[in-house]
Amino acid sequence: MSDINELLVREFFEISGFVVKANRKFIPKGKESKRGVDFFIINLNTGQQEAAEFVLDGGSAKSVQSAIIRIEPWHTDKFYPSVIQKDEGLLDFLSAENLKEAQKVLRTADFAKILVISNLPADKTMREKSEKLLKTKGIDHLITFPGMLSWIIKNVKSNKNYYSDTLELLRILKQYKFFRKPQLELFKK
Repeated sequence: MSDINELLVREFFEISGFVVKANRKFIPKGKESKRGVDFFIINLNTGQQEAAEFVLDGGSAKSVQSAIIRIEPWHTDKFYPSVIQKDEGLLDFLSAENLKEAQKVLRTADFAKILVISNLPADKTMREKSEKLLKTKGIDHLITFPGMLSWIIKNVKSNKNYYSDTLELLRILKQYKFFRKPQLELFKK
């Protein structure tokens, strides 16, 4: 996985007030590689009610108290039910071993399991089937890259310098109007 995908997810949660800890994945020589958990997150803004939505956006993600994160940036694919069923390693971060490690790191057994994906199918029926399948496999929430990116871009200030290379690049692109306002604004009165 490209490092930029992890950087974007990290920025998304850090902007939202989370502490983000990357999971160190040591794979002994000759052993099979399993991706596992990418990030552990803890919300510093306590007291918010837990998110009820399955697909989170920037606002609803702020209500998650702690979670484990798996990033699947298949930017050229959508998560159809057939894709979810075929990929045996997709949900290996939910293994008993990973959940036990997450309890140690997060110091609680009450944490969300979040999958960050490229996108869901556009067709409503297929989308609902994908969501239902992921829920039955143990996923508590999804975050899509389009939703995450639009929220980051919306919250990056074009007149502020950032120490993060990722946010600084987005700020510069925003400053020079490479991002358009949402199309729905065409219909404002």
